[in-house]
Amino acid sequence: MSRSRLLLAAFSGAAALLAACQVELRRIDVREERLKALDLAIAKQAESLTVENEDGTITLNSPRPEHLIAHLRQQIAEGNADLIHDQLLAQAAKQAYAEQNLDSREAAHWLIANQRDVLLLLGRMAGGLSSPDVISQSMDNGFRLRLSPDLARSFRFTTLDILHENGQFKLLLIS
Repeated sequence: MSRSRLLLAAFSGAAALLAACQVELRRIDVREERLKALDLAIAKQAESLTVENEDGTITLNSPRPEHLIAHLRQQIAEGNADLIHDQLLAQAAKQAYAEQNLDSREAAHWLIANQRDVLLLLGRMAGGLSSPDVISQSMDNGFRLRLSPDLARSFRFTTLDILHENGQFKLLLIS
């Protein structure tokens, strides 16, 4: 094969590879835009599930897992340990702390202290509840949501356990 044909073949191969990369980048951009739109929709929905009571207190309603995730993200980012403890933390989690002679408010403070990694997990969970990236397993009165093994390698925390209590979803554990 002549040198010019080799160069032409090399350039053709490089052009095809570049085109394939551009297609994949477009797919990634579209997926990221969809995740952002879903995240915004969930946040708006969480706002509509936040009720300011006549006495000035706030009630956070979480009738679905994605509502709990949205509330957790907002309250952790704002550092609202009391709301997290009082309204978003499962009784079983509070009880587990009490059994170890610990104040259950430490759970809310732990979430805030580890907010970078916790928010990364919650953000990924919010965007992927209906995707193969998040694996859902039923538990007694709740769910265990786990990141897929391929995705989990990039996260410090990979699992979210939630319980259904009195018509609301509550946080049991992040691990």
